Amino acid sequence: MFVKYTGGKKVASPKASINSKGFVFLNKGAVINMGLSEAKYVELYYDEQRAVIGMKFVSEENDGASKIRIRNSACVFSARGFLGYNRINIESTSTYSISKDEESGLYVIDLSKKEP
Repeated sequence: MFVKYTGGKKVASPKASINSKGFVFLNKGAVINMGLSEAKYVELYYDEQRAVIGMKFVSEENDGASKIRIRNSACVFSARGFLGYNRINIESTSTYSISKDEESGLYVIDLSKKEP
């Protein structure tokens, strides 16, 4: 039996872009695949040995959490203080894939794997 192709929509893989001003932008694929539509804040973690940023999205404000904004199905938040505190230097806007660390349960950005 033939099934007609109707142009199904493909969701992009989760990506993060970090600019030199310390803003982190998560694409629509991240918002959908990571279930961020209800999140209000993000807690940030850093593993210096692996150069990995960990993100935990929460609905309640707490110490150190950054407020997130979801616009046009994408997400943005400021990580300027976090980046400065951890001496992470972003010279120009860089894009990274996002994966889930099963051990910690955090979504992670591997700073050593910048995308072209």
